[in-house]
Amino acid sequence: MNRFYKNPHIASALAKESELTSKEMLVYNRKAEEIPREEVFKLFRNAGWIKRR
Repeated sequence: MNRFYKNPHIASALAKESELTSKEMLVYNRKAEEIPREEVFKLFRNAGWIKRR
């Protein structure tokens, strides 16, 4: 998890923002955070969204 989100003040502020609509809820463990950034980069590069060097 990113150190930024471990800050209790940041986490509480983000939770307050998400309470503005009735269908949003606080998420502690996102499945997207389990995907390595290298895999995401490779996917975008192979799709042609990132130029190869």
